[in-house]
Amino acid sequence: MKIVCRTNRGSTVRYLSRPITMLAVAVVGLLVAASTANASTIRLDFDFTAESFLSLLGGTIVTPPDGTFDSGTVRVLVEATDIDSVVSGGQVAVGAGNFSGTVSKNVLGSADVSGPFSGTQIGTLLGVLDPGLTSATFVDDLSINLNFNFACVGVGCGPLGFPVSVLGLTALNLGTVSITGLDVEGTARIEMITEIELDGVLGELTLVGIETSRLFIIPEPQTALLLVLGLVGLSFSRSRRS
Repeated sequence: MKIVCRTNRGSTVRYLSRPITMLAVAVVGLLVAASTANASTIRLDFDFTAESFLSLLGGTIVTPPDGTFDSGTVRVLVEATDIDSVVSGGQVAVGAGNFSGTVSKNVLGSADVSGPFSGTQIGTLLGVLDPGLTSATFVDDLSINLNFNFACVGVGCGPLGFPVSVLGLTALNLGTVSITGLDVEGTARIEMITEIELDGVLGELTLVGIETSRLFIIPEPQTALLLVLGLVGLSFSRSRRS
């Protein structure tokens, strides 16, 4: 690589050493690739507490109101070009999901069902947004540690399938998940619905997340640019010594 420096004494030609030239060109190539890959993302945090619920026995037990849905959050990353500009058909990643609550229900006067339930996501689930930005499709299952422990008192407990105790890693199929409001800050919603089986007791878990925060994350090519400038400066320094 030849660099011409103009001074009061005329033009001086400097040649960068071949290894430094090759490395500088490689780094510049990486910069160009990064800038054209739309690598920026929006990080959204959602809260599950307000609208989520657990349904058991075909709706015989629905929590809430049959108990409380105490807490729950999830974090979602989507490809974007700005804080309100999500890439249509881009990738989406779901992680750090969790929820907890307590069931309390007297069923037909013959079974008092009560106890806590919780879940903690393991790893990250990757999917693809639909072009209309209204849903996301996930091929893989959601890996989650479940802890459901429902006690039961009364003559009706046995026929209903209680008590129930489920503890351990479970794979939940989400399929297509509703996710809307991505193009307007503060309005995003995510809704995950999945069937569950707890020791033979069938149910459905509905997690509805309301956006609580949004952050636009921009990649930092400046670091690589500084490296290129440093390599050029190093080559000039060496050439001056020689």
